Amino acid sequence: MKQGFGNRLEKAVVDKGFNNNSLSKIVKIHPTTIKNWITEKTAPDNLKLDIVAKALDVNKDWLTDGIGEMDLPRRQIQPNREVDTVDNLEIPDLEDEDLESIENSFGNKFVKLPTGEYLMYMPLFEWDVAASLLDNEGDTRHPDYEEVEQHVTIVKAPLRGKYSAFRIKGGSMEGTDPNKNIPDGSIVWGRELQAIHWKDKLKFNKYPLWIIGSTDFGRPTLKEIVEHNTDNATIVVDSWNPSKEYAHNVTVSLNSVKMLYYVMKFETAVADVY
Repeated sequence: MKQGFGNRLEKAVVDKGFNNNSLSKIVKIHPTTIKNWITEKTAPDNLKLDIVAKALDVNKDWLTDGIGEMDLPRRQIQPNREVDTVDNLEIPDLEDEDLESIENSFGNKFVKLPTGEYLMYMPLFEWDVAASLLDNEGDTRHPDYEEVEQHVTIVKAPLRGKYSAFRIKGGSMEGTDPNKNIPDGSIVWGRELQAIHWKDKLKFNKYPLWIIGSTDFGRPTLKEIVEHNTDNATIVVDSWNPSKEYAHNVTVSLNSVKMLYYVMKFETAVADVY
């Protein structure tokens, strides 16, 4: 473990944008202890290795023994297995009184199909309309949005929670990795995480993609959340497009955020709208 461990730890600290003091605050380990690990005067136990590797978001096997690559495999965004997009399906008229329909407490409508599944309707916010969401504190039930088009998908059963869809504009999420590429014009949709839950650690490992409505951005924006600091109420967001034209690893204060949606699915085809 001595051979090269200190060098690898120092490289990870620097490459990930830390120093001994900033890493110390996150992992709750004294900076002198971290310095001693780097100089290999002492060595961390397995528990502390786990903590440091997770904080640095690096491969623990690489950190301890030089096995494999420093960075963990890229996260892959998988479609939600409980949900499928409408494809070549005739959308029923919601005014039909014979339809068996349900509306949840947030206004999402569900229409039962002969298969036993349900059509779920959610507001689709195009680029220009989405900007006004910040004016209304992210409230998609505001009267201004009564005439917004509806995005339609199929679900196994009516869902609780507040669901909305957003049309993406710009190339900030057009990555070079096929698993991390969302073209301009795509639609993403997901469930809102209410502000009362923002003080808890966001589940960004499970749901990397988020629609973030922040006054820092000026309109709801699709980003990957890569870090959440609950102590100072900040998140770090990243673009998938590697070009320097787009911001990377930007810290955003949750005090500037009006709405957060974790993305359950993205669709590159033209949306079904009602």
